[in-house]
Amino acid sequence: MADIRTNAKTGETLPRQADAARRRPLPAVACLCAVSALTIFHAVRCLLLLDSCPMRYDESWTFLFYVLPGGPEGWFNYSAPNNHIFHTLLAALSTAIGGDGPAALRFPAYLAGVAVVPAAAWLTRKLGASRPAAVLSALMAAQSVALVEYTVNARGYSLLCLDSILMAVCTLNILDRPVQWRAWICWMILAVLGLFTIPTMLYPIAILSTVILIHFIFFTDRSSLRKVIVRLGASLLAAGLLACLLYLPAVIYTAEGVEAITSNRFVTPVALDKVFSDLPAAAGMTLTEWTQGLAWPWVAMAIAGLAAAVVWAILSRTAFCLLPVLGPILLAGLAVAQRVVPFSRVWLFLLPMLIAVSAWGLDKLAGCLSSLLKRAFLSWHGRPGRVSQGRLAPGDQKKTKTATTGTVVEHTGKMPVPLLKRVVFIAAWSAIFILAALTGADPVGRAARTGLIDPNDKDTIRDARQIARDLADKKLNDTATVSLWISRWPLAYYEVLYRSQPMQYRNVYEVIDFANPRYTSALIVVGRGQTLQQVLDEKPGFFKLYNQPRPWRHYLDCETYLADRKILNSQP
Repeated sequence: MADIRTNAKTGETLPRQADAARRRPLPAVACLCAVSALTIFHAVRCLLLLDSCPMRYDESWTFLFYVLPGGPEGWFNYSAPNNHIFHTLLAALSTAIGGDGPAALRFPAYLAGVAVVPAAAWLTRKLGASRPAAVLSALMAAQSVALVEYTVNARGYSLLCLDSILMAVCTLNILDRPVQWRAWICWMILAVLGLFTIPTMLYPIAILSTVILIHFIFFTDRSSLRKVIVRLGASLLAAGLLACLLYLPAVIYTAEGVEAITSNRFVTPVALDKVFSDLPAAAGMTLTEWTQGLAWPWVAMAIAGLAAAVVWAILSRTAFCLLPVLGPILLAGLAVAQRVVPFSRVWLFLLPMLIAVSAWGLDKLAGCLSSLLKRAFLSWHGRPGRVSQGRLAPGDQKKTKTATTGTVVEHTGKMPVPLLKRVVFIAAWSAIFILAALTGADPVGRAARTGLIDPNDKDTIRDARQIARDLADKKLNDTATVSLWISRWPLAYYEVLYRSQPMQYRNVYEVIDFANPRYTSALIVVGRGQTLQQVLDEKPGFFKLYNQPRPWRHYLDCETYLADRKILNSQP
């Protein structure tokens, strides 16, 4: 049964083309192996950075204020938008199992960031692109410095990226089968999880909802438009109600109540002229972060793919691939409507989706190139073709409606030559992969070796771990020394981590309270581009309690000074 087939018109039993059947699974296996290899590469590289990359300001804040206190009072404390609640719960679970080290704290974000690579390839295939395009999409995701950075950052942004990609896949399923509830239910569940992670999930929800509406309003006959609007409205309403229910503990355990979520300083509207003045700078910073460490040919290739995707989306009536135009317009419009310009990392969810769309556009360019070269160099008009087993040989096209075995028919020249097209297609993709490898791998490797720390980042120092270890080794840190630094929380995290005798705090601010009578000395950290006086100016009243600081140790990124308390155990 495996080696025979039946002609649907004549009922004749014909041998199956065994060679074609054997060839067909090989590209799928090769694609799977390539995507798996890229995922493993991305996972191993990020795993090496998981513990060695220094703790950042925001992830240190997350640990000290939300994970370390433990219990619902800490997990659901929405004192600042830094608390990405779903990620905080996962981080609390991972640190309960693996300890309070950076690797355990970052593990949930790491898993989500690694999963973004195969998810981007899956989204590319769902768009209808070829398998090489899916591999290229995985390669671009694995080579993105921005995605690598948030894979090893204990925040919820990698979770949001993964959630947005999966939601985009559900969106494509909805565009194909709008009447099936299963895709809508999955879409709604992913929206709820994203909102429970970060409320800025509203941005991808708005973009994907707009894609659905555009598709059924402009790119179809509108026969199912009413059903789509009803299902979309029901999904959005259910997602909103479930998200409000999940945020109820945050309202209970936060002193400000619901205002902590809806009216914190990061979402308070500003003057409209300030929005218009800050928006271009925010867009420029976003592009700079997304293209960090990549050579210009790599960036040019991605832009070419996006441009081709937009053109082809209009021609083929594919609403999702209008994302390179639709996404920025909607994000800018939402910023103006809210009168808030968010941080550039808030828009990170769009990057893997644009990577998939760019790969889809490059796939269309490769296909067009192969067709153009075939037409330019070969003329197949009048070429005779011979019918074999009731079928024409590859590359031939019959003029007559019926043909028997051995009949010679005339080729019309309208059908592309499969072998030539396949060779040109493979050559085009090989050139793309070689360009990607030559221009992308080394810059990302350099960024990874430096710990993904921007030299202009004054809130992070690579020496924070070593400083805390040196304090612990010198027994200065047991209950005696407080560390002072303008960006204090990363060092406070390492101090809590390396204390040989853990201290009990009524609140986290006691870690940096130099006036606390338990501290008998103070360590002042002067980072890049800072002076000792600048640091001490941030600590009013310091010289009332402590003597003049003296140099202690020199580190790669900072200088440290030690100051003794004037009167031991005196009350401030």
